[in-house]
Amino acid sequence: MKKIVSFICVLMMFAAVQAQTPTPVTDNSDNQIYKECDVMASFPGGMAEMHKFIGTKATIGKFGQPGTEVNFKIEFVVEKDGSITDIKQAENSSEVSKELLDEYIKVIKEMPKWDPAKKDGKVVRSLYTLPVNIKFQEEGYLSISENLLY
Repeated sequence: MKKIVSFICVLMMFAAVQAQTPTPVTDNSDNQIYKECDVMASFPGGMAEMHKFIGTKATIGKFGQPGTEVNFKIEFVVEKDGSITDIKQAENSSEVSKELLDEYIKVIKEMPKWDPAKKDGKVVRSLYTLPVNIKFQEEGYLSISENLLY
């Protein structure tokens, strides 16, 4: 009987020690997409580098007539690992040709991983809206303007 009581006491002490051992908690269940963050997602090197990247990758001059202007918005999700997903034309965006939109989506898919957004010190998924203003000028020339929208 004394052995059984000793064995039960040892088991209870072992259980108590196990219950007090801290276990790291990682909560990756937050899949919410944030529009507002403490630190917004950013292209590596900043906006100037993003303009340069788009300028070298996009071949959009063939999609417009000289003297015309096209304004639209593209939105996408910057994932926690910096990858880009869910690229599409923003709902409140003006009309743009399918070919021009497809060209921009193709270029965005080629972008390197971004620096992800942070909220309350945690890396989070975020929605990024990229307004695009293209002024088609003389043959071979065009002016592109992209700005960050929060």
